[in-house]
Amino acid sequence: MTLGAARLALPSSEEIGVAKVREMVREIELLLGRAIEMDEWDRLA
Repeated sequence: MTLGAARLALPSSEEIGVAKVREMVREIELLLGRAIEMDEWDRLA
């Protein structure tokens, strides 16, 4: 995943643990400079 000059590697495994998902969400929020709100997650589906 890229956002401007920032890059974040996403695992290719279909099954990743909750802890890894939380870590990835925190990294994405840091790149965005804000929290990801629940309604944003709902719109992704």
